[in-house]
Amino acid sequence: MRKNAKKSNASKKLSKMFLIASVIFLYSSCSSNKNISKTSNTLSENQVIFYGVYHLNKKTEFFQKDTNFAPDFQSFKNEYFVSTPVECGSTYRIFYVKGKERKKGLLTPTYITDWNAYFSMQTTDFDIQIPQTPGLYYIGSFDGLKSYAEGKPVRFQKADSAQEELKCLKKAASVYRGTKWSPLIEERIKVLKNEK
Repeated sequence: MRKNAKKSNASKKLSKMFLIASVIFLYSSCSSNKNISKTSNTLSENQVIFYGVYHLNKKTEFFQKDTNFAPDFQSFKNEYFVSTPVECGSTYRIFYVKGKERKKGLLTPTYITDWNAYFSMQTTDFDIQIPQTPGLYYIGSFDGLKSYAEGKPVRFQKADSAQEELKCLKKAASVYRGTKWSPLIEERIKVLKNEK
């Protein structure tokens, strides 16, 4: 019985590894954040740029899960991220995160917490529903470590939401400078600054 249980567990692990590898292979040929500066100079009537923050994450990867839309993969190597243009109404899911938290007390040694995980393909907690309306979409500011630990998005409580969005938009403004997305981004920046 124990041998069969071990074989069953090994089989499940292999199946899971195969599924993850398949997803990575499928989406690795799609768009990533590396190509964002090469985005088209057209403002499509059915596209959205999403952006947000996952504090402490060194890497966050999304894939487009809705089979009614073209496959897409977005990979970010920064806490503050901005996507390439995506289709209105599509659905993105975080499936991989990597991060590090470093804490140092006055009388204690430095304490480091690392996380490096693939989320289950069955969970919907990390789904991001892209709006039907074209334009900009701020998904929010999240705590990377708590989100990983709890297996669901946890809002970052220590920062002002408008300031967090402004940091993302400044990154977007730099990336999309010279494209037809630029006026839309600059307009949103002005709105947030006027709300202070």
